[in-house]
Amino acid sequence: LVLKLCRMAWLMRRMVFRVLRYRDLLMLFATVGEGFRSYSNAAHQFATAGMIGELEASSRAWVARGGAPVNIGDISRAGGGDMPGHETHETGRNVDIRPFRRDGQNEPVNWRSPDYDRNATREWIQMMRERNPQARVLFNDPELIREGLAQRGDRPGAPQHHDNHLHLIL
Repeated sequence: LVLKLCRMAWLMRRMVFRVLRYRDLLMLFATVGEGFRSYSNAAHQFATAGMIGELEASSRAWVARGGAPVNIGDISRAGGGDMPGHETHETGRNVDIRPFRRDGQNEPVNWRSPDYDRNATREWIQMMRERNPQARVLFNDPELIREGLAQRGDRPGAPQHHDNHLHLIL
């Protein structure tokens, strides 16, 4: 019993440290809301209060402009830290977004697909930049890169990594 209590105390100290280190990374993003829907595992959808507020508000604004719902993917794990398959997504301030489709569906699409809606994707990035001038977007659509709206998001060993999703950094 004493060993169990010591172990629990040790684990709680680690949790407190993580809470202090990632002090506001404790909120689980909703799977669906006004103007957005999720396509990711809920265990990978923890974000800062600021990021959640911005995703919710910008999604409402986007739909009010006539856009299709924003499809939101990985953000971070509870408590932050390393997330398998990602080099970032550790602080709740990076989020994956599916490119917009011509049919508005929450289905995978990449920038080479005839189902990809470049104009809607462009307009969404422009809106996000108006709302958040410091925002960066990694996405491999060469036209949006030429326009200065996105940067290539290749990873070592995965040159097409950001062909099928935008990586928004706020």
